[in-house]
Amino acid sequence: MNEKRVVAELLRAWTMRSIAPGVCMFLVACAAAPPAQDAAPAKPAPPPVAYPSTYKPPNSPVTLIRGATILTGAGTRIENGDVLIANGRIEAVGTNLTAPAGARVIDAQNRWVTPGLIDV
Repeated sequence: MNEKRVVAELLRAWTMRSIAPGVCMFLVACAAAPPAQDAAPAKPAPPPVAYPSTYKPPNSPVTLIRGATILTGAGTRIENGDVLIANGRIEAVGTNLTAPAGARVIDAQNRWVTPGLIDV
């Protein structure tokens, strides 16, 4: 017998014995469903970092470095520029930046600010 005919015979027999119609429909749906496709293999976890950074920004007030000659990492030179630092990160670079209330302001006239990386 073919598969569909077997399912039909079982359904008739079970229906005669008062099996709930919902169960019969479930069996038909399962018999008619296409075979499951293999799922794509999971991506492997990234390797652990051999030497993770231990840097923690120090607690310090917002700082504005004002009036410096700034060289950016993109090669731009900003004369009489400002750098705003908050929460251990550079928040803004430009000219005529305003310092929030309570910020430390550093006068950097005739000084340079250049990009660099220091890991203490």
